[in-house]
Amino acid sequence: MASDRTRWCSCGRAYVPDRYNAHHQWGCFTCNAKRKRERDRHRYRQRYAEDPVFRAGEKARRVEARRQAKADARAGATAPPAAPTEPDPAVAELRHTVTGMAALLVGQADPASLGEFMQACAQRGRRLEPVRGLSP
Repeated sequence: MASDRTRWCSCGRAYVPDRYNAHHQWGCFTCNAKRKRERDRHRYRQRYAEDPVFRAGEKARRVEARRQAKADARAGATAPPAAPTEPDPAVAELRHTVTGMAALLVGQADPASLGEFMQACAQRGRRLEPVRGLSP
């Protein structure tokens, strides 16, 4: 249920104005943010057009930003690909243990059938995961 203070924004959303700014608050947060962006853009364009010192500084900043972006792109293109990290020895040992246990359960050492069995176990584990208490 809407309170007595609820107002409607031009975008169609209901909002409750801030109690300290209600006398001049005209819209919801989204519309206020949009309006502020428009005001800031307008001020920037106006200052850029009227202030030659600001315009020169902005041109220099843009040139430097483009130069830096090109340098970063060149450095990224020539950088060697990241080397694969070695797995933690404990994780590798756990993986070997689980694979060995799966081979004992299946009764085969065939990699294809072992892979299917381990995939089925992983799927079953994912299904059981939401049930708390089954996994450590």
